[in-house]
Amino acid sequence: FACAMGGNPLFTTVDLSPLTASSGWMTFSRPVAEDHIELVYPQKDSNDQRIEVLDARSGCHLGHYFGPAEGYCINASALTFTPQFILSSTSVVVKDINTTHEEVQAGDNKVSY
Repeated sequence: FACAMGGNPLFTTVDLSPLTASSGWMTFSRPVAEDHIELVYPQKDSNDQRIEVLDARSGCHLGHYFGPAEGYCINASALTFTPQFILSSTSVVVKDINTTHEEVQAGDNKVSY
């Protein structure tokens, strides 16, 4: 998943939490890289004590971080999804599904997509 505003890679389905089903928000255990997001901590005198999650590149508001137990609750409309495929047991990853007619070396086999 990447930021819908700037395309910065933020989260993967591997880190998608089971809490997503119960919360209605996409919930992730961790970002792709810590420097791809920015956490904004509330002021102590604020009534809203949630930690805001921003895209580090664009500054776009993504959602909130509720600590390790609950993770990053992210608004799905702030994200874009690009499927990734793992081809064979060699774990070759095709990163862009929109690319066509390229060959990827997967062990001794060439795979076209």
